[in-house]
Amino acid sequence: MCAFSLPKVIKNRIHALKNLQVESAKIEAKFYEEVHELERKYSASYQPLFDKVSAAQIKLQSDVVKVEAAVAHGQAILKLCGLLKEFSVPCKGFCTYS
Repeated sequence: MCAFSLPKVIKNRIHALKNLQVESAKIEAKFYEEVHELERKYSASYQPLFDKVSAAQIKLQSDVVKVEAAVAHGQAILKLCGLLKEFSVPCKGFCTYS
């Protein structure tokens, strides 16, 4: 234990500040309870929007896969055209060289 003690006035001020801190914590707790209730109240309103966003993201992913497949297909055709040209094989309309 400490050899000296704080003056009574200082101890009273510290005690008063601790009480104010407790009151502040109670107010903050009530605030967050009300925030939580508001979030619960409006979550049902947001759900249709979240569903639409989710559906749009899934469609976008599907479209990206289709584009990637089309690009891969186009690259394969270009490679084939290059091979046809290299071996002087006549192209049947899908190559652009003459």
